[in-house]
Order: sequence, then structure tokens, then C-alpha cells
Amino acid sequence: MRRRGGDFTFQVELRRKDDAELLGLEVVMRQTHMKVVLVKPSGLVATWNEGVDKSINKVRAGDLIEMINGVGRSAKDMLEVMKEKSVLTMIMRRPTHFGVNLQRVPGKPLGIKLAKEVDAFLIVSVDDEGMVADWNQENPGNAISSGDRVVEANGVCGIADQIMAVMMIDDVLLELVVARC
Repeated sequence: MRRRGGDFTFQVELRRKDDAELLGLEVVMRQTHMKVVLVKPSGLVATWNEGVDKSINKVRAGDLIEMINGVGRSAKDMLEVMKEKSVLTMIMRRPTHFGVNLQRVPGKPLGIKLAKEVDAFLIVSVDDEGMVADWNQENPGNAISSGDRVVEANGVCGIADQIMAVMMIDDVLLELVVARC
């Protein structure tokens, strides 16, 4: 267990008894890592989670797989290792999350450029003006920047289209959860 830039990093050891045994994960492939979207109730990861003493070391949705058996920086290469090896040592990273409260004002833009992902929005850029720029000026310790991801809006998470629908409502307090990946 270690922390890197506020993120929590941990190691998971999995052993397949045979080739038919599944990990029990749903992941989204990124270029350099895999993001866990769902830990299924059965599979090697569920068994790992049941046997772990500290809940912080359990694999959960939102965790990032950064390396498998020493192979990293390419999700495609990690997937090949996952398929081929019976013993898997995975380096996991749990990104830091922080809350952002913005009062939506009709006619005032959020001031961010977003790229849609399956379960979140990647913040591509932050404009010099807008509600996010105002937030950043008032909250420099939790300033939103490019590379961050909006993972929740007013309690809605998991599906990007639903998150965006909430973000577009005017004249409401917008409570965002932002992941710093």
C-alpha cells in the first residue's frame, strides 16, 4: 500500500486453477491502463476481495489497473497477459476524488471542454471564463484541470449521458465529483 500524488496504489495477486476461471471484472480499455467498471459477484477478484483483511485493498469500480505481471503502459499488452497467464500480479491505483459545487446560472457557461467516455467525461480544457474558472480561482487546492474526469453529478454516476443531462440543467446547485487521474 502506497500513495502517489494523493492516489492509493495496491497490489492484487490472483491465481487461476484452470483456463476457464474468470476474473469477474468489467473494464474500460484506456490507452495506458484499464478502468474497472464492475466487480462481478463471482470470479477471482470477488474471491480476492472476500479474503482481504483491509477493505481499502479490495478492488472496486473506479480502480485503475496500471500493470499486470510487470507489463504496463499499454492496456492492449496487459490484456494479452491477462489471457495467457494463470498467475496475475496486478498493480492497482485508486484515483483521488474531490467534490465541486457550482451554482448553475442561466446564460453563464460551465467553461470546460469535455470528451465523452462510457461512464464519465474527460475534461479536455478549462476556459479562462465561466463557472469552473470562478471555482478554480476560489479553490486553488481543488482546481479543476485538463485530464480530470467528471464521474458524478448530483448523485448520478456510471453513465455519461445521464451525467451530462444533470450538468445541463440551469438554475440548480450542481454537485460534481471529480476524479484526478
